[in-house]
Amino acid sequence: MIDENNMPILISQKTMRIALKNCPDFIPMICLDANQAIKNHDQTLDRLRQRGGVSPSEALALIQHRAWHPMLHQEAVDRLNDAVKRMLG
Repeated sequence: MIDENNMPILISQKTMRIALKNCPDFIPMICLDANQAIKNHDQTLDRLRQRGGVSPSEALALIQHRAWHPMLHQEAVDRLNDAVKRMLG
C-alpha cells in the first residue's frame, strides 16, 4: 500500500515495469536515508514521495547512504530488492 510510510518506485515507461523482473512498486520509507535524500536531490523524502517517488537506482543510493550514479535498470532492481530484504530481515 502506498502511503506516507512507503516510497513509490518510478520506472520511466509503463512497459518497463513488465520488462523488469521483480521491480517493487514501493519500498518502506524506513529503509531510506533522509539526510542522503537532501544531499542527492535537495528534497526531503516526503517531498520525493509526494512528487511520485524515486527510481530503483536512486532508492538504492538512499539505502546505501551514497551519491547516486547510473546503473543498468535490472541490476538496480536486483540490488534494491536484496538491500531491502537485508534491512527488513
